[in-house]
Amino acid sequence: MNWNEQVKVFKKEYNGEEDYIYEFINGLVPIYYNDIMLTALETQAYHYDIQEHQVDAPIWVILQQAIFAIYLQEFSEALLEEEE
Repeated sequence: MNWNEQVKVFKKEYNGEEDYIYEFINGLVPIYYNDIMLTALETQAYHYDIQEHQVDAPIWVILQQAIFAIYLQEFSEALLEEEE
């Protein structure tokens, strides 16, 4: 994913309002099983450490949370680069 392009889309859609970053990132996380698995492979989300509150959760939910965390990190880095 081109994170610099996603930063531009975010700034255009949300006027750079940082309160909406989580909403924007959540919209990028896949919702279909096959897409979740493919994205997990691409982002290496399978290396995510399962936390105590996730023990009984289905694997697709855990992977979505891992993908969200990875996407948030990547987006944040691109946003900081853009602001510099």
